[in-house]
Amino acid sequence: MYVGRTAPSVGIPAWVPPSGYFADVPMVNNLAALSPSIYPGNAYIAPFIDWNGSVFLRDYSALGGQMFIGAGHETSTTSANLQLSVICDFSTLMWSVQNVPAQSNAACTFQLNGISPSGTTGYTNLAGWPDLTSSGMPGTCTTDGTPYGGHNYMGVQEIPTSWGGGPKGSLLLFATAGSEWYNQLFKVDPSQAIGGYTPMSTTQAANAKPTKISFSDSDSERRGTYPMSCMDEVRQGYWFAPKGGSYSYTLFVHRTGTITQHALAGNNQSAGMILCPGYDLLIKIDGGQETNASHRRLTIYNMTTGVTTTSQTLGTVPALTDGYDAVHNFHMPDTLGMQWIEELGYAVGIDMMTDPANVTIVKLTPPATNPATNQWTWSTVPLSHWSAGDPSGFNKLRICTNTAWSKLRWIPTLHALAITCDITQSAVANPQIIKL
Repeated sequence: MYVGRTAPSVGIPAWVPPSGYFADVPMVNNLAALSPSIYPGNAYIAPFIDWNGSVFLRDYSALGGQMFIGAGHETSTTSANLQLSVICDFSTLMWSVQNVPAQSNAACTFQLNGISPSGTTGYTNLAGWPDLTSSGMPGTCTTDGTPYGGHNYMGVQEIPTSWGGGPKGSLLLFATAGSEWYNQLFKVDPSQAIGGYTPMSTTQAANAKPTKISFSDSDSERRGTYPMSCMDEVRQGYWFAPKGGSYSYTLFVHRTGTITQHALAGNNQSAGMILCPGYDLLIKIDGGQETNASHRRLTIYNMTTGVTTTSQTLGTVPALTDGYDAVHNFHMPDTLGMQWIEELGYAVGIDMMTDPANVTIVKLTPPATNPATNQWTWSTVPLSHWSAGDPSGFNKLRICTNTAWSKLRWIPTLHALAITCDITQSAVANPQIIKL
């Protein structure tokens, strides 16, 4: 077992670095020792190496906890579905594994209403599924209530205890990324070692099938994948939008499950989304080719007036990668884990597409006046390793396998960012804390 520095009982911990520095969080136990016995091998790494994310739970402990979830669906028709959550408690500096099924769900457990399509099993080939319009809700959870472990990207948010979360808060899982299931929301209670998954009852009155979550009036397009989401504490709910496709609207899901539809255009492919409470703005950060202007565009929804505007960003746009067609380059702001930090007054993300030796924290700063119409500016945040307070020897920001997504989170109790990356890079699997 790795023995770290002792966690303080109150106040800002001594292991939080000064502004402009990052350091390892000195965890007391080793995450690698916590792999559930029902799964072979290193099940604990699934939320970190697949296309998954995390939330900060304010109610988990005095300093809160960061809850990582998901396993990214079964990897083949012979491998079991991996379902679990992993929590970092910033008060005790202990890792724990929760929300494990009573027994592992075998490959191909999740089938459309129990129907196996002709010539295919499991996740790997969905071309043979029956028409989802006539078949109704797919089998998104098993008889024990454990949901399908799809990728969640930016589709997870916190449910505080006061909003109906568990005694330590809960995670809201938007459960259809990387698959063709209809969308369904699950509450995940980290106080439960076994299970702890509860479907969230939703009603979308403007939808012809109001118990289902739809992003379009067209049945063939309404199943949104690769979700973007933001928590809205003023309206007490969540904003959700999918990637690309012929989607007609962005959804607001109230904590009670009532869904309303809002027009918010823009290129959703590889886009990000942030919510700025002080300005009452919901902003989509477009992805797009380097050879056109879409990668500079913000689509800004003024939630007070209902007016949508667009503006072009200034500065060097981050998250540039090789194009899907091997010809163009694309920016992918969805991978940055962008989030608005109210106390800082700007949005923050982490660019994993830069040189692996120089992973970069980036920010998107609003103009001094009229942020709904004037230009915002991209820039990078210079950081140094806090060698005086962190003897770990890890003097670089670590790389997330399959990028950061929502594994980067603002921790308000620490007034800092936290991220846990590819834990195979570190025998002790420590998160890193980043003080801006």
